[in-house]
Amino acid sequence: MTFFYKIEAAKNALENVKTDYLRRWGWKQTCNTPGSFWLWQRDFSEEDAAAHARWKARGPGPLGMPSEPRPFGIITAPIDLAVSMTARFLDEQLELAEEGDDE
Repeated sequence: MTFFYKIEAAKNALENVKTDYLRRWGWKQTCNTPGSFWLWQRDFSEEDAAAHARWKARGPGPLGMPSEPRPFGIITAPIDLAVSMTARFLDEQLELAEEGDDE
């Protein structure tokens, strides 16, 4: 039988897992936002520099030089958006490939 307290406990557990994931990837919480909302923030300057270096090293292609990558800079986002950005851009999720090796 499901009770409300079980729903709340599951929501809290999920929030804790998301928080741990974001901290692992260098995100920090801040309330230094308009309205003092608690959001997650991360500086992407290292990733920006790496993207620019890759772009420069590739050089021009058959149609000339591709567009220069635009820097992300410092991103401030709510928790779910920060998790999505991390999963799509930072986390290669190598553990998924390792799980496939077991099969």
